Amino acid sequence: MKFCDRPFKFMWVARRFDGSEQPMTVPCAWLNISGLEDTDLTKNSVEEIWNSETFEKVRESIKDGSFRYCNCVTCPFLANDSLPDLSEEQFKIVTVKKEIPSQFNLAFDRKCNHACPSCRHSIYKNTEKVQREVEIIGEKLLPYLNKADYINSNGQGDFFASKENLDIFRRLKPENPNFELSIETNGTLFDEKHWKQIEHLSQYEIFVNITPNSFERSTYAYLNGGFDLLEKLEENLHFVKKLREENKINRLNLIAVVQDTNVKEMPAFIDKCIDVYHADEVTVRPIYKWNYLTADEHWFKNVSNPLHPYHQYYLDMLNSDAMKRKEVYSWGCEVMQPQEHPAYVYRTMTDILSKIMMISDLEERLNRYFMDRQIEELYLYGTDSVGQAIESVFRRPSVHVRCKEVLCREKINTYESTEKDVILVTNFYNFEPIQRDFELREFKGKLIRLDDLIRDLSDGDNNE
Repeated sequence: MKFCDRPFKFMWVARRFDGSEQPMTVPCAWLNISGLEDTDLTKNSVEEIWNSETFEKVRESIKDGSFRYCNCVTCPFLANDSLPDLSEEQFKIVTVKKEIPSQFNLAFDRKCNHACPSCRHSIYKNTEKVQREVEIIGEKLLPYLNKADYINSNGQGDFFASKENLDIFRRLKPENPNFELSIETNGTLFDEKHWKQIEHLSQYEIFVNITPNSFERSTYAYLNGGFDLLEKLEENLHFVKKLREENKINRLNLIAVVQDTNVKEMPAFIDKCIDVYHADEVTVRPIYKWNYLTADEHWFKNVSNPLHPYHQYYLDMLNSDAMKRKEVYSWGCEVMQPQEHPAYVYRTMTDILSKIMMISDLEERLNRYFMDRQIEELYLYGTDSVGQAIESVFRRPSVHVRCKEVLCREKINTYESTEKDVILVTNFYNFEPIQRDFELREFKGKLIRLDDLIRDLSDGDNNE
């Protein structure tokens, strides 16, 4: 039985990505679930969140083997199929949650001294409200962090750029002699001055993760939002290398997010990470659509897409000798399914709406279609403009099939299916990943693509 231990010992303390900046605390960063009221650490205690409905549902999804809340693309363990496979007896032992979490990922302060285009559009600054929340969350967490056996910080900002984050670790006094700390930083602030503030933790295991992304000046500056700090970065990397040689840190991982601007440099980048900076590991991963990256921006950056004009460079990278070095860790670098530019999606949406408008006696044909299939009620999946238009049609009194609910990706986390359920997928242009999401959640009913439905409804006109 496949097992992930995160929901049973781990807390990811972060913020939502929908623009609300609402605090959220969930079992893992790679979940399709977020932003629920019972996950807000400014309103709830650590224990309340740990025992909340949200955490329990994720634990149940591991116990029943469905992993229905997990994002199998962004999770490196699912992407690489590296989760442990346990016996039934072992599984029963490990699927018991701890009394309080023992592992934390602190990502609730997004302050950073860079403005990487893959992450944000400008230097991030906390509003007064967010700043108060950062301080409240830090104070609530500190007693638990002292008891923790592992802490990671900060995947949403820079470890050293946040004064509040640094203050937590200056005050940190781990009670566990086997305590481990994992630091995530872009490296430009990892100098002797900043190291002195956390040097008391060097008696414990420290893992350092630095994201240079490039060692070519123009590329490096672009990928960091125009900040040309390459000399400072390389000076600091030599400093960190020295800390590694002195065993003041225990592991050095250098990371590259592969995209259109750095893909051709990757083999040389990997070699330099290993040969010059003696990295224990070099993590190479494709760019995911996260934070405030638009669909258009992501398409142009995502060279793992076979339809990208630079995709051949990506294939060259995957087949390079550098990628075969034992220090390289591929985080989901397999070639993705072809993905058209978003403009094609907008055209597809417009075309389907035009076809719907051209169908004569639409309501009558819908009634006949579903009556012939003995379908009296259904769910709609999709909330974009097409989904809204279709919902308005099914809300008309003249349409007899009843729309029970409009679902989206977040809602299906709490949706329990039955064999009788019928779901009409209105954003059919993303049907394959939607179908995969439902399969992961052991969907028992039937999915209907909107374009298939409209084609069937239009057949009468075509045959006349």
